[in-house]
Amino acid sequence: MARRVLLEVKIDQDTSPEDVLARVRAWAQYGFVVDEAYPAVPMAEGSVMIRSTLRDDADEVALKNQPQVVGVWDDAPIAPTSVV
Repeated sequence: MARRVLLEVKIDQDTSPEDVLARVRAWAQYGFVVDEAYPAVPMAEGSVMIRSTLRDDADEVALKNQPQVVGVWDDAPIAPTSVV
């Protein structure tokens, strides 16, 4: 079953989040699909976070071995909590 993930990608200072989205779309060969409904989110460490899906046939090891990839994490749902 395909799963949603968050992909963190290193970028240069002069690279826009939109440019990085264009670059990572090429990783479809590894089973990586960008979620186009969400923009890339700039992080303080010179990287962006990209919401995406890994297809059933994904080669996650090959994706993680890309030099720009900082990490791949499951995009877990966030549930509300009560504050007492």
